[in-house]
Amino acid sequence: MRIRITGTEPETRRAAALIAELFPVRETSRFYRNRSGELGRIYMEVQSAQPPPSP
Repeated sequence: MRIRITGTEPETRRAAALIAELFPVRETSRFYRNRSGELGRIYMEVQSAQPPPSP
């Protein structure tokens, strides 16, 4: 599962830490700043908490 977190750098880092407490994290990107202002985003790839349904 891929998650996009948008906000200021401190906000996105705090949110990523909270998500990491709930899900096994495969990867977390660096902070990508938006073209204007101080907002930006982080992308996380996490493993789903529940196994996928069987076919």
